[in-house]
Amino acid sequence: MGKVRGFQQFYKIAVIWSPVDKDAPCVMLLDPKLKPREGGSFEDIPHLWFNVKDPENSALCLFDPEQNQWDDTMAIAETTVFWAARWLLYYEYWHLTGEWFGGGVGHESIAKAKQSNVH
Repeated sequence: MGKVRGFQQFYKIAVIWSPVDKDAPCVMLLDPKLKPREGGSFEDIPHLWFNVKDPENSALCLFDPEQNQWDDTMAIAETTVFWAARWLLYYEYWHLTGEWFGGGVGHESIAKAKQSNVH
């Protein structure tokens, strides 16, 4: 656990990773918790590993695992923590503008994925 800075404020995050399992690290936002834009829902928040049962505790989607953008030889402090701070910067911009400027692969949010499946 520790604090990182987005643009406007500091956030307390938890990086969950086991060197035994060698799975990609998971980053959770602890304080302040994730929140949707005013009038929106958690499904609108871009680039999350969405937790349907507890959306406020969804993990941040920081890289594309199918593109092998992270492996267990990489330093978490130099990759995952840096990517989390950058994600938080884009999250703050998204709260202000409604647009996600951080790029990424696939649907921006669960809500947008559902919209594309309807048409």
